[in-house]
Amino acid sequence: MSATTVALDVACGGVSTAVVSAILNPTDVIKTRRQIVGFSGASPLDMARAVARADGLKGLWLPGLQATVLRELLYSGCTKGLYPYARDAVAGEEDASLAQRALAAALTGFGGSLCANAVDVVKVKQFDSGSNRSVVAAMRDVARSEGVVRGLLVRGVSASAPRGAAIAIGEVTTYDYAKSRLARHPAFARDEEGGGRAHAARGHAGMGGVDHDCDAARGEMLPDAIGDFGGQALLHLQPPGKGVEHARQFRNADDPILRQIGDMRLADDRGHVMF
Repeated sequence: MSATTVALDVACGGVSTAVVSAILNPTDVIKTRRQIVGFSGASPLDMARAVARADGLKGLWLPGLQATVLRELLYSGCTKGLYPYARDAVAGEEDASLAQRALAAALTGFGGSLCANAVDVVKVKQFDSGSNRSVVAAMRDVARSEGVVRGLLVRGVSASAPRGAAIAIGEVTTYDYAKSRLARHPAFARDEEGGGRAHAARGHAGMGGVDHDCDAARGEMLPDAIGDFGGQALLHLQPPGKGVEHARQFRNADDPILRQIGDMRLADDRGHVMF
C-alpha cells in the first residue's frame, strides 16, 4: 500500500460523488430551504418555480455549489476511498464479516463528516441565503463572527457525524457485502471463453500439484480463491506455465488473497503450484 494508491482511491471516491452532487445541487437547495421554513412555507415545487423566475436556473444550481463539491471530495473521499483499508485493518487476514464491514464504514463515515463539517456549515448557509460566494470567503465570514471552532469545526457535528456514519453503513457496507456474496454465487460465474475468472481458475486447477492427501481438502479452496482476485495480480508473480515453488512464496505478494494462499502451506520442498 503506497501513499499514491491511497491518494488515488480517496480522489476517485470523492470525485465520483462530487459530480453527482453537483448535478443534483438544485434539489439539495430546495430541500434545505424547505426544511428551514417548515410546513408554513411554499411547496418545494413552488419554491423552485419562484427561484427560477427570479434568477433563472443559475439561481437553483449556483448557491453553495462550490461547498457542495468540496464537501463531497472530503466526506466521500474519506468514506469510500479509505473504506477498503479500514475494512482490512478491522478484519485482519480473515474475510471481513458483515459487522466488521459495518464498523469500517461507520469509522470512515464518521471521520469523513468531521473533516467536512466546516464546509458543510457553509453549504447549508449558502443554500438558505442563495449565495454563491467562494467557500474560503464564506468560511472567513463565519470564523470572524462565530469563531473557527464553534462556528465551523464543531457546529452541528453531533448530528452530522452520526448521520455520516449511518449513510456510510447504508451505502458502502451493503454494496461491499452484496458484491462479495454475489461473487461467490455460481450464477455469476462465467466460463473461460466469456472472460470469467472462476471457471478459468477451476480449469487450471488440474495443473496444481498437491503432494499430501491431508492437504487435498484445503487445495480445493485454491481455485475459488484464485477466481476472486483480478488477473493482473498474477502478473506480479511468474509468467503462465511457470511453477511457483513453495506456496509460502505467496506471503510476500501485495494482494491479501495471495498472502492467504501462502498460508495454506500447500507445498513443501517437493510440491509446487502451476498456473
